[in-house]
Amino acid sequence: MGGGNTVRLPSSLVVTRLLLKEHFGLIALVNTFIMGLHLLSDIGVGQAVVQNTRDDPDFVNTVWTINIIRGVVLYLIATACAGPCAAFYEIPILAPLVRVAALGRRLFGIQTCSLDTQR
Repeated sequence: MGGGNTVRLPSSLVVTRLLLKEHFGLIALVNTFIMGLHLLSDIGVGQAVVQNTRDDPDFVNTVWTINIIRGVVLYLIATACAGPCAAFYEIPILAPLVRVAALGRRLFGIQTCSLDTQR
């Protein structure tokens, strides 16, 4: 985790220099919205896989299915909220940016659970 933060800080500093302040703010707003949805909908299935002591493929497959469903639901919620979010901030370009970022969350839902099962 420390290594990830060590890499993230300089990359954020470089991005702040490359982008206009307005664009960096838009990306920060989109990330805040998407991460807020992600964190509010976290149901702890990844932690359940890590704490599970038995190697049951049915359990892991069920967790994977739940993650896929969660990813699709998050995508639909973010897509539905993109328009009102853009209207609230009075930034029309925000709606398509949120929709594209939500697509990434949908793809995140199909990642394998084998990352959680390796001990």
